[in-house]
Amino acid sequence: MIPVSDSMTGLTLGVRLPMAGPVATPKRLIEAAQEAERLGYSMLITLDHIHNSFEKGRYIPPGFGEYGDPDNTTEPTQFESVAGMAFLAGVTKNMDLLWSVVTLGLRDPILLAKQMSTIDALSGGRCILGVGVGNVTDREEFGMLGRSFPSYDERWRMADKYISAMKALWSEPRATFHGKYVNFEECVLYPKPIRQRIPIWVGTRILSDESPRTQFAIRHADGWVLPHLLMPEDVRSCAKTS
Repeated sequence: MIPVSDSMTGLTLGVRLPMAGPVATPKRLIEAAQEAERLGYSMLITLDHIHNSFEKGRYIPPGFGEYGDPDNTTEPTQFESVAGMAFLAGVTKNMDLLWSVVTLGLRDPILLAKQMSTIDALSGGRCILGVGVGNVTDREEFGMLGRSFPSYDERWRMADKYISAMKALWSEPRATFHGKYVNFEECVLYPKPIRQRIPIWVGTRILSDESPRTQFAIRHADGWVLPHLLMPEDVRSCAKTS
């Protein structure tokens, strides 16, 4: 990591943490997070998977790392993101905590709302919840957890209800929500998030059409999580005008 220049007025930079692979050890996570904060980075970022051995070796081989490193392993280690970020919130002071991104269909929305509001309260209001609905490569993970894998548009409609329900839990003393995917009555959830509600960032490549994902973004999104490793010309293509 390199220091963040004071001349970067208005620009903030985050650091994706080594939550997976042979460098994913408690000691190295603490070192990386605290060094990022010392250097002036504004945000810690983590990805999210639960069943982490599903064909990912085709894209991110286990055991990557410096040759000869005694910590190298073929085990597909990946820390769970909610528990992992709670741990890192306790060893940092000021950095925002961005989940990039939580696949909503793999989570119970009431429990996720409780987990996020708890971490937000304990960290002094530093949580940012990036959310997505998964891709075709995530189908096996849904199946492993006993979750259905409906169409892409349907998963975004489900996400809309999940986040609407979570916002009600974060803002209302006794929340009631009835919908196709989420139902609860007089649910009391405390502590509330420090900022009344936790910012929601939407994770998707394209935003411009009339699809459920774009409607979700209009209704809920405070920020946009683009795919990783894009070139500038690819970023421009993500916001189509036609």
